[in-house]
Amino acid sequence: MPAEQAKKSQRNPLAQPHRKLSIVKLTMQVLSIAISPSRPRTSLCNRDGFESRGHRFLAQRRRLEKAEKAAQNSRSNALIYEEEPWERVERLSKPRTRHHREEEMQSPSPQELHETPPPASPAVSDDAPIDVHVEYHPSENSASSDFRLEDFRQPAPQNIPPPSSNIMYRPFNTKSEFLFAQIAIGASLTHDHIQTLCDIINRCISGQDYFTIKSAKEFEDRLKPSSSIPTD
Repeated sequence: MPAEQAKKSQRNPLAQPHRKLSIVKLTMQVLSIAISPSRPRTSLCNRDGFESRGHRFLAQRRRLEKAEKAAQNSRSNALIYEEEPWERVERLSKPRTRHHREEEMQSPSPQELHETPPPASPAVSDDAPIDVHVEYHPSENSASSDFRLEDFRQPAPQNIPPPSSNIMYRPFNTKSEFLFAQIAIGASLTHDHIQTLCDIINRCISGQDYFTIKSAKEFEDRLKPSSSIPTD
């Protein structure tokens, strides 16, 4: 066999170079396909499909952040109805009764219907004017309440105790001191006269002296005979 092949190669000397050329051509085709830019490379990390996945993740994250920011802006820019001052004055100036409260009450939610209602407020007649109307936040699950000021008024005591002497005769301590001051002012007594009277009263109280005149008539009766007594 080797001899026959050698003979064939000798007969066709161009057959062996042609086979080498085919191998080189096939190798070039494989390399061109391997490095072709149109084919995604999947051999190196961070330069292949992992890179495209990272880009997709970042893009999705940016879209979510943008959507969240837009939602926050929409909530912050939402229109909030504010009651005008004149509307509030008009609403508060209207007399409120139980009928008004029932008309303004909103329909309860299914959750509130299944819950046990709170204890009712004090009984108020339908036609009686309401002085105090209390409404609670819906989250409190408490019904509105109506009250009248009459319910909070304390009845006046039947027997009014008399005021004490300290309160009635201030700045004096007793009724006697108050009357003494009234007499001194009415008689236009001087400072010396008032001091002399105070000394007399204090000596009698302390037991150093005593005072027996009981009335003005007794004082006048004793004063008349003394007019005939000569003095130095």
